[in-house]
Amino acid sequence: MKDDDILREAKDEVKTCIDGWSKNIELSRDDIRFLNNDQWPDKTKREREAEGRPCLTFDHLNQSVRQVIGDIRQNSPSIKIRPVENDNEKVPNIAGTRDYSKADVYEGIIRNIEYSSNASIAYDTAAEQAVRGGFGFIRLLTEYSDDSAFEQDIKIKRVRNQYSVYLDPDFTEPDGSDANFGYVIERITKDEFERRYPKKESGDFERNAGDHYWYEKDHVRIAERFKRVPVKKTICLMSNGEVMDKEKIEP
Repeated sequence: MKDDDILREAKDEVKTCIDGWSKNIELSRDDIRFLNNDQWPDKTKREREAEGRPCLTFDHLNQSVRQVIGDIRQNSPSIKIRPVENDNEKVPNIAGTRDYSKADVYEGIIRNIEYSSNASIAYDTAAEQAVRGGFGFIRLLTEYSDDSAFEQDIKIKRVRNQYSVYLDPDFTEPDGSDANFGYVIERITKDEFERRYPKKESGDFERNAGDHYWYEKDHVRIAERFKRVPVKKTICLMSNGEVMDKEKIEP
C-alpha cells in the first residue's frame, strides 16, 4: 500500500471517528461543565444578565462524584490471573520453599509492571474521567529499559486528555477491544513538529490549507495509528492430534 493511500485511508478513518464520537464528546463536555457549576444555557444567561437577574447554581453533584472516585482509589483496580483447570502446572522455585503455579508467576510479573509504571495513577485518572465525563482510557506501551539496551519494558500509562483518543465507532464490546482501528491525536505547533521530527518533512501546509482539522495557521495535528489487519491461514489437524500451521508442515 502506497504512502498516499495509507494517508487517505487514515484521514477517512479519523473523519469516521470524529463523526461517530461527536455526540458522546458533546455530552461529555456538557457533563463536565455542569459539574463545574456552568449549569445555565448561554441564551438564558444573557437574557437574565440583561434583566439584572442572577444565575444561581447549587452544587449537589460533586460530593457524590468525589465519593465514587474516593471509593475507586481506596479499592484500586488490579489484574488478577486465574488458571484454567488444565493449566495449573507448577514452576520450580530453586531458592524458596514452595513451587508456584504459572498464574502466580504471571501475576507477579504484572504486579511488577504496575508498580514500575505507577499504574494506580493511570487507573485513577481513567476512572475519574469516566465518572465525570462518561469515558476514559489507559495506554499499554513498551519503552526501552535503558538508553544502551535493546530490551523493552511494558508500561501502563495514563491518558491525560480522553478527547485525544478516537476508536472505531462501530465497536460492540464494552471496552472497545473489537475496534478495527484507533487513533491518538495531538495538536502541536509547527515549531514543535520541526523540533520533534527534524529529519521529517513538515508537509506542504499551503496545499492542505482546505483541510482545517489537520492544518491551522500555526498548528498541525499528528496522530498515532493503530489498525487491525486480518490475516488468513490454513491449519491442519495431524494424526497425532497436534494442530499445526499448514505452511510450517514439512512435506
